[in-house]
Amino acid sequence: MLLRHTHRPVLLPDFLVPGLFNYRAASSSAARTVRGERPHSQYDTTKPATFPVDRKAHPALYKNITERIHALHSGSNMLAPDESIDAFNVTAAELKNALKNGDVLAALKYWNSLEAKGLLHTLGVTRVEDYSKLITNIIPAHSQTWTNAERQAVERIAVGAAIIGKATGALGACMLHNIRRRDPDAALSLFEKYLKLSEEESLSSCVDLGAVHPEGEPRQNSSASLGPSLMDAPVSHSPGRSEVLLMAIVAYAAKNAFPQAIRAYLQAGVRISYGTLKGKSNVLAFDPALQAKVEHFIPRLETARLVANPASLSLHIGNLVDAHALDRLQKDYKAIIDATSGPNAFVALQVDAAASEKPVIMTEQAWGAFLTAFLRLRRQDLAERLWDDMAARGVVPGVVTWTALFDGYDSLGKVEGTVAGWQAMLAQGVKPNTFTYRSLVSVLCTARRPDDALESMKDFELSNSKKPAPSETSLPLYNTLIHGLLTNSREVDASSVMRKMQEQGPKPNLVTYNTFLRYFGRKGDFKGLGSTLERLTAEGLVGDTYTFTTILSALLKAGREDAEEITFNLIKKQNVAPDIGFYTAIIDHQVRLKEPGSMKVALNLLKRMEQDPEVQMNVVPYTSILAGIYRVHWLEPEVAEECKEYVLSRMKIRKIYPNRVTYHILISASLENRQPEGLQQALSLYQEMRKRGIFMANDTWYVLLHGLVQRGEWAIANELVEDLRRVGDVKPVGATLGLVARIRRMAQQKAHRGPNAYI
Repeated sequence: MLLRHTHRPVLLPDFLVPGLFNYRAASSSAARTVRGERPHSQYDTTKPATFPVDRKAHPALYKNITERIHALHSGSNMLAPDESIDAFNVTAAELKNALKNGDVLAALKYWNSLEAKGLLHTLGVTRVEDYSKLITNIIPAHSQTWTNAERQAVERIAVGAAIIGKATGALGACMLHNIRRRDPDAALSLFEKYLKLSEEESLSSCVDLGAVHPEGEPRQNSSASLGPSLMDAPVSHSPGRSEVLLMAIVAYAAKNAFPQAIRAYLQAGVRISYGTLKGKSNVLAFDPALQAKVEHFIPRLETARLVANPASLSLHIGNLVDAHALDRLQKDYKAIIDATSGPNAFVALQVDAAASEKPVIMTEQAWGAFLTAFLRLRRQDLAERLWDDMAARGVVPGVVTWTALFDGYDSLGKVEGTVAGWQAMLAQGVKPNTFTYRSLVSVLCTARRPDDALESMKDFELSNSKKPAPSETSLPLYNTLIHGLLTNSREVDASSVMRKMQEQGPKPNLVTYNTFLRYFGRKGDFKGLGSTLERLTAEGLVGDTYTFTTILSALLKAGREDAEEITFNLIKKQNVAPDIGFYTAIIDHQVRLKEPGSMKVALNLLKRMEQDPEVQMNVVPYTSILAGIYRVHWLEPEVAEECKEYVLSRMKIRKIYPNRVTYHILISASLENRQPEGLQQALSLYQEMRKRGIFMANDTWYVLLHGLVQRGEWAIANELVEDLRRVGDVKPVGATLGLVARIRRMAQQKAHRGPNAYI
């Protein structure tokens, strides 16, 4: 079926210079090292001694092994010497019985005994978790109390359990007990002790107790989530540690000490997710006013956390832009701006303005990130408002802000605004840096003004003429200029810039050469492709997936039926041994071209990959092709169906089955297809997951529901929310919980308005 989609072959003029194949690169980062013969190992052929099977085990040895197996199943860490096992087991059992009976002083005695013998770490996670639960159960009611000795005994064991076994339940309960008896300082003292001992434990074991797992909630692409901002880079997260932090925030709320809460939040190195907050709301029901204050604190603490980490904030903003979540972007910007003024302000605008009441600072990088984001979303009005906000607060735009402005203008193609802004920047005495010039050059080239771009480059070089040699930091600027010149078909000028880089620096890198390869590939200039590859190899560089994808695409465009073979010969001659990531990247590129001919090439690459003995096949390349099939509406659906059946058959032969992540990708790709078959395919995949018994976690539901909402399929989304509630195998949290609430609200509104709401 796919063969009739190939082009007529054309003559290829002396492709890529025969001499090229004589080059061999020094190293490669594109794939695994080239395959070679494995050295023969020298094995000892001496026959091993026969195990004496008729020999009876010594009773002591048998007892030792039995105890170790029992300890293993009980979760103990067998670090204790053999002679200590009996004493250890007896003491551990007495400790448990003492806690069961509420005799906390006796429990502390047994705890101290284990500590003195260095056996606390031998308890294991299971035992420590049991102790933590027992302590939680014996904490007295509000009307009752402990003696100081009893309280100190329980708290010591609770802190120890949180450190040794990460069983934080008892510690959180002790902190809450102190808060309920109107002693938040005692709760905070426990929190500080916990942080101090955690740090000591981390240093001694080289394990960060606060960085056990990345955040488990799905990336939040919806702008209407109910929870705080969660889309920034993953933060160190441990559920138990987060709950202890929440109790500390409750204590600070009881003291009405928000600045101190910020410092604790940042010091803890974890975040309190929306799910954690809602999951613990019942324990604060004893004081509705305190509960309301805590719920007011948490979003502001999240704001402080983002502002305190400019890199995290920039990534967060970038994710919002990619998701076109303008309303969420505005909400976050407003939260930060509101935090810079008023009686409850906690964000400083200048470094010298930081004080105890304002422990975090709004950096110029943060202003710039928001500015570029608004312009990328084509909201110049919001960008202008941000500029006014800066002026109203006495913030003078620096080079970072101006660069962000020009980056935003570049995305809008506003060349006149960029030129006018450039003059205004210089008039204010702001000196542009490499990145500012890069933005200017990009805007000018996009506006088809390459001569002005070259003049700007001369200005840059003149301003840096006193430096001994161009810095490597200027390489992106030169690469941007070359890209812009080639986009404007100024090949001679681009080549001149390249020669200057080779002679004076900065030295061209792989990006430089790939830019030329892309230009020659689109032109079908194989002589240019060959000479560029010669220079690349002569410089000791090795092509990456972009390099070879460019060559492959150029050959296919020229109608070469041997395009794949030529490309892989080049790969071999460059001393590159493709690994699974290398193959998959090229396959994915071909699939995304959305053409039958490219799909044929992708399938051929898959066959080659399967036949490569050095490649351990997994589900990823198959998923890439299937996602490409599902993502678009094919003019000849029989072609897509043929490809799909072929890929599924190959997976079945190799006993490779879709996993949960595979379904995420395929469902998301299907919902990108705006035709009816896209929706049908997504729902079919959902039913397939159910039929196969694949667990649908929070992120699965988020992918499915978010895709339906993006398509405007509110009725179907609401039906799936009912499925989620009816099955009950997962509790929505975080972004998923917010999305579910949004769907329910929309369903209620549509129900109120009647059938016309769905038309």
